[in-house]
Amino acid sequence: IVIVTVFIGDTPIPTATFWVSPDGTSVIMLYTNCGYGEATAMPMNEEDYVEDIDGVKLNRMGLNNRVPYLTKFRDDYSEVNTQMWLNGIDHSFAQPDILQVIDKISEMFPELDVLKYMQTLIDDDHSGISKPAAVFVEPVQADGGIHVFSVEFLKGLREFCTRNDILLVCDDIQVGSARTGTYFSFERAGIVPDIVTLSKSIGGYGMPFALVLFKPELDVWNPGEHNGTFRGSQLSIVAAKAGLEIMLESNVEAEVRRKGEIIAEYLGKVKEINESFDVRGIGFMWGVDCNKVKPDAVSRAIVKECFENGLIVERAGRNNDVVKLMPCLLADDETLKKGLDIFVNAVKKVMENI
Repeated sequence: IVIVTVFIGDTPIPTATFWVSPDGTSVIMLYTNCGYGEATAMPMNEEDYVEDIDGVKLNRMGLNNRVPYLTKFRDDYSEVNTQMWLNGIDHSFAQPDILQVIDKISEMFPELDVLKYMQTLIDDDHSGISKPAAVFVEPVQADGGIHVFSVEFLKGLREFCTRNDILLVCDDIQVGSARTGTYFSFERAGIVPDIVTLSKSIGGYGMPFALVLFKPELDVWNPGEHNGTFRGSQLSIVAAKAGLEIMLESNVEAEVRRKGEIIAEYLGKVKEINESFDVRGIGFMWGVDCNKVKPDAVSRAIVKECFENGLIVERAGRNNDVVKLMPCLLADDETLKKGLDIFVNAVKKVMENI
C-alpha cells in the first residue's frame, strides 16, 4: 500500500493525500485540505468515486450521503470524520488516524505478493520509487505481534536482493541468539544476509552490548577510522563471551527447539478455551493474538492476571492485542511448565469473567 501526501506551497499542512494501488492503475483521494475553513474538501461527481480494484468495488468515500465530499475539516481542526464504503459496507472512523485508513484499504489486498510488488516498483520507471540501498527485515516480527516469516518468503527476499544488487539486513536484535532454535533466526531458511544486527541476549546476562556483522567486501573502514567513545564495553564483551560458552555447553539451540514443542502444546489449550485466539510462534518466541476475542481488554486482563500469579508477560502487536511469551533460554522443563500453567489458567479465568 502506498500513501502519497502532496504539499503545495511553503505550508507544512498537507494539501491532499492519495492512496495508490500496488499496480499503479488506481488512485483514490483519501482527503484534501484546500483551505482553512469549513467544507474544505474537494467535491467530486458520484461516478468519480466508483473504482473496481482487484475485483473489489469501492463505492464511495465521503462524509455523508448528500454531498460527496471526501473529508470535511472544521475551523478548529477539533473533529474530522470520514466514512468509507467498501462493497456497500459503511466503515466509519475518526481522523486523523491515517493508520485506520490504511487498515481498511489493506483488507482489499489480503494476498498481496510483496516481493512481486517491490520488483514492479523497481522495474517501472514511472513508479516514482528509486532502488533502495537495503532491505531491513526481522525474520520473526517480535513487537510487531509475533509473525514468523515463512522460509519461502525469506528465500524469495534473498533472491530479490541479490537480483537487484540490494543489501539484505537481518535484524536479530531480539529474535537472534538462539531465541528461535538456531543461533540466527534466518538459519532455518538457509540464507546468508549481507548485514546482521545483534544485541540484547548477546550481552550474556543483561549487559549492554550490540554487534553489527557484515560481509568482508562491505568493510570500507580505514585503519583507525572506526574509533571514538562508541567503542564496546569491556565488561559486556566478557559477559558476551561467557554467554556464548554457556550456550554451547548447554546445547541451547537444540533445547529451545525441543522445549518449543512443549510451549506449542500448552498454547494449544488456549485455542481449546476459545478458538478465536490466534497462536503464533517458534522456539522461545510466542504470541497469543486476542484481537478476534475482544480487542485490548482481553490481552490487558491476561497480562494483569499472570502478573498477580508470579508470571511476567507483555503485550505487543497492533493495538497491543498480542500477549507475548519469551521464556528464559535456560529455563528447565519444570520451570517452563509452571509458567505455562499460570498462563493457561490466567486465560481461563479471564475468559470466564468477560
